[in-house]
Amino acid sequence: MRIARSHSAVLGVVATLVLAACGPGGAGSAGASASVAPPASAAASEAAEIDTTPVVVGWQSTPDENYLPILMALDAMRDQGYDITAQQMADSNLVLQGLSSGSVHFTADSLQAGAQGRDAGVPIKAITTRNANQVVYVANSDYEDCAQLDGQPTGVYSPDAAYTILMNLYFEANCSGITTEYVIIQDSPLRAQAMTQGQIFATTLGLPDAMALEAQAPGEFFMASLATELPGVGDEYLYASESTIADHPDIVAAFVREHLVAIRSLYEDPASAAALVEQYFPETDGDAVAQRFIEDQLWYANGGLEGPGLEATLEAFSLPGSRDDLVDDTGLQAALDEIGATDQTEY
Repeated sequence: MRIARSHSAVLGVVATLVLAACGPGGAGSAGASASVAPPASAAASEAAEIDTTPVVVGWQSTPDENYLPILMALDAMRDQGYDITAQQMADSNLVLQGLSSGSVHFTADSLQAGAQGRDAGVPIKAITTRNANQVVYVANSDYEDCAQLDGQPTGVYSPDAAYTILMNLYFEANCSGITTEYVIIQDSPLRAQAMTQGQIFATTLGLPDAMALEAQAPGEFFMASLATELPGVGDEYLYASESTIADHPDIVAAFVREHLVAIRSLYEDPASAAALVEQYFPETDGDAVAQRFIEDQLWYANGGLEGPGLEATLEAFSLPGSRDDLVDDTGLQAALDEIGATDQTEY
């Protein structure tokens, strides 16, 4: 179904993010707070038609601050007339099954998940980059020299998880040859807690959890940004199913466009992040994490697909596939044709 709209009349009005029945505390609880309008789209003024086919964005993790531009984009699209909702699912396998069956149309995940999923027959392609590597290597301050970790306990999600591979790449670059004892702790905040309790001496955390740990115990831990230590490795992506790309290209282009518009607005006005974080993540204390994303330019204002991250990650992780096999940039190119490129970030 399609309805007419005028791009020039579009103003972002935040709607409530719909999440699946996974309990309170996720980004969907933001609807109770005061509304903050996402930026208006820079689309052309002539009337256009909107594809109102219902589509679903599925993800496994509870959204945190690195999802902020995505949540802003979803609200902007809904205000324009698109029928797009988000669902949090119990595990990544359910997301992949949904992408295969057609019940899920988009997801946000690592390149490891995308490449391995596609190799297993899941018909998905990356349509833009969600964010640059936001993983932080954390060690007890007594183990700043990682060579001292040989034989010591390190916390991991699983032995072959993306964060574990990134930690081992850090070891290869800084203390090659060591072997650590893996302690399986699948929740990042619980790995941070295990660090404070001395149960593990090193781990990898997402930026929000690393910053919370730093604030909780200043000076007790050595931290290294893996975006700096492993340049170009570990970018994360937005994916669409191939059927969505083929059958609903306007929705794909609109999603990418509004994602870029949101990112650019945050770079243009970093102070706007405070109210947006309060709205989408009402249990979060302040916007320090979002400001770190802005300062470190961890969101790609031009989509990021032209950068070296994809090939570098495929090689570093020994992943199957190639750029041609894993990427469809038609939606990104359509978005850039409409709103133009920016010099806010290189890619």
